[in-house]
Amino acid sequence: MNFFLGTVGTVDSSEINIIEPAAEQLNAFQRWWNTLDWEALTGLFIQKGLTLLFILLLFAFLSRIANFLVERAFQSYGKKKNNEIRIGTLRTLIHNVVNYTLGFFFLYALLSTVGVPVGSLLAGAGIAGLAVGLGAQGFMNDLITGFFIITEQQIDVGDYIKLTNLSIEGTVTSVGLRTLQLKSYDGTVHFIPNRNITTISNTSRADMRVLVDVRIDPTEGLEGIRKAIERANERIV
Repeated sequence: MNFFLGTVGTVDSSEINIIEPAAEQLNAFQRWWNTLDWEALTGLFIQKGLTLLFILLLFAFLSRIANFLVERAFQSYGKKKNNEIRIGTLRTLIHNVVNYTLGFFFLYALLSTVGVPVGSLLAGAGIAGLAVGLGAQGFMNDLITGFFIITEQQIDVGDYIKLTNLSIEGTVTSVGLRTLQLKSYDGTVHFIPNRNITTISNTSRADMRVLVDVRIDPTEGLEGIRKAIERANERIV
């Protein structure tokens, strides 16, 4: 008989120390997995999904209705006003306000449905918004001033105006919510932030009066004075 002698492999203790924590984590995961109430989770997912779908359809419907009402309002407004640039600017402004407002409430409803603590987020956003607002104070002043310039119809494109406080005058080429564009007689285009506009002298809204000194001889009589005035008018025209 032949005998074979061999050695039996040994297991390193370090390998045992690595395998045991992995096995414990796997068992813990399996226990947690088995404790889940799948029926309740399925019902919760269906409920949340239907709620989110309803919110999506509701805000899509509200957005269409709001934009339709804005367009209808500007159609009737356009029949009374002939300034297309002002109408287009106001239409864009109101559309943006409506869409941003609906978007804010849509996100609020969406996050509330999912379970996100919206109150805490709004508190943090309020602090951040305050800091941003202080830094963008000039920008907000431009928007507010531009809004009142447009809505009060102070100037129109094509008007010749004078900005007394800035000593600038020219023809209006663009009226925006942030800046006003003027073109001077020499062709220079001025881009003026709305917050710098304090006094507007519009020379295109009414007939202008010109004071002209005409030298006359009192001995000429009324006919001579009339002819002198006519000659002065011809030279001015």
